[in-house]
Amino acid sequence: MRAVCAVLLTTCALACAGAAPSRNPEPPSNDGVSDPVAVSDPVAVSDPVAVSDPVAVSDPVGLSDTVTDSDTTPSANETCAAPPGMACIPAGAFPRGSDREPNELPIETVRVSAFWMDRHEVTNAQYAECVADGACRAAFPYRAFRAPTQPVVAMDWSDADAYCRFRGKRLPTEAEWERAARGPDATTFPWGEARPRDCSLANVRDARGPGCGADTTLPVGSLPAGHFGLFDMAGNVDEWVADWYAPCYRGCEGECGDACGGEDPRGPCGGASECEGRRLRVVRGGSWWWPIEHATGTYRRGKPPINRVHHRYGFRCAKTP
Repeated sequence: MRAVCAVLLTTCALACAGAAPSRNPEPPSNDGVSDPVAVSDPVAVSDPVAVSDPVAVSDPVGLSDTVTDSDTTPSANETCAAPPGMACIPAGAFPRGSDREPNELPIETVRVSAFWMDRHEVTNAQYAECVADGACRAAFPYRAFRAPTQPVVAMDWSDADAYCRFRGKRLPTEAEWERAARGPDATTFPWGEARPRDCSLANVRDARGPGCGADTTLPVGSLPAGHFGLFDMAGNVDEWVADWYAPCYRGCEGECGDACGGEDPRGPCGGASECEGRRLRVVRGGSWWWPIEHATGTYRRGKPPINRVHHRYGFRCAKTP
C-alpha cells in the first residue's frame, strides 16, 4: 500500500510541478507587531453579541472528518487519494520566506515530503467530540463564535495538539503550512498574487472593522478554496502549527538556523514538547481580527502556547501518508 501511495504521490508532484477568562495580559511576542487594541484582555474586548449567530448557515463540511466535501476537489488531490476531508500536498521544494518582514528572512529553498492536510479549520462541532471523549479541554465559549460550523477558537497549543492526536493526525510543521498556503508556484496569497479589495477571498479586518465588519469568524468553507483545495488559509483564524518560534530563520539573534533549513524542517528542537530558550509557538495565516497584510502565505508570529483566552487562534491538522 505504501509503495502504491508513493507512486501516486510522485505522479501528483509531477502533475502539480462558563468561568470568566483570565485577566492576565498576554506576554509580548517576538514578532515586533503589537495588537491594534488591547485585545490581550478578552474582558475588555466587546463580545459581538449583536452579530447574528450563523447557526443556520448550511454546513459546508458535514462536521465530520469522515464526510466527503460536496465541492469539487482539484484533480491533483484526487490523484494523491487523500482521505475524506483532507487534501494532498505533493512533495516539492519551494522558496520559503520573504523579504517583507524581518522574521520572514531569509528566502531559502526548503523541501517538504508529501503530506495530507485538513481542507478546513477544525470546527466547534468537531472539537466538541474530542471534549466529550475527554481528550481535549473545552475552549472558552465566546458568544458569536460558538456556531457548530465556525472554527473553534480560544484553546491553547496543547489543546490543538491533543485534538489532532485524537484524530490520528498531527499539527502541520511551519514549512508544511507555508507550502500548502503558497501552492506549487509559491504565491504571496493562498489564491495567487492579487491583493483583494474586498472580503471576497479572506475574512479579515477591512474599512468596516474586524471580520469584514461582522466582528467574528465565518463558518469554515464560506469563501472560495485556494491552492490544493484548502479553505481559509488566509484570515478567519490564526492557525497554530507545530514549530517553536524563532525571530528569523537565519541571520538574527536567536535565529532558527539549520533546524529551519534543508528537507522537512521542523523548527527549533524539532518541535519537541520542550525547547530551551524558546517560549513561543508559531501561528500562521492571519485572522478575522487582522488586516490582509497578516493573511499572506509567509506572515508568521510567535505566541505563548498557553494562550487559551484569545478568540483569534484556531488550527487544522495534517497527516503523513
